[in-house]
Amino acid sequence: MAQTQLRGLIDTMDYTLIPGAINPVGLHTMIGAFIFGIGMTIAGGCASGVLMRIGEGHVLPWVALLGFFIGTTLGAKNYSFWYDNIISKARVVYFPEHISLEVVVIVQIIVLVGLYKLAAWYEKKSVQG
Repeated sequence: MAQTQLRGLIDTMDYTLIPGAINPVGLHTMIGAFIFGIGMTIAGGCASGVLMRIGEGHVLPWVALLGFFIGTTLGAKNYSFWYDNIISKARVVYFPEHISLEVVVIVQIIVLVGLYKLAAWYEKKSVQG
């Protein structure tokens, strides 16, 4: 019953009406994500985590906050260069053109269940010994 209701809902939705911007994805996105991840690792978390730690009285997050300010300023100042030379020339990848929403939802659920089972197994293993 629930499966047929879900299928009916998915079949009747018009995903072309979903608001938002579709931006180019390319090598620049992967490099930026990698650098962002390194920065988050060094800073000890995301911007809200850094602000929380500053509020708790930690000193090191002030360096990360300074880095946020410098990076944001440089990024805003030089954005037109990056957009004109790299971002605008990247290929736009819009997943609904390549794979159906049903497949995406099913794969995402499988991955999340798998990660949950892995985390539960790891927790059980670490508690036992």
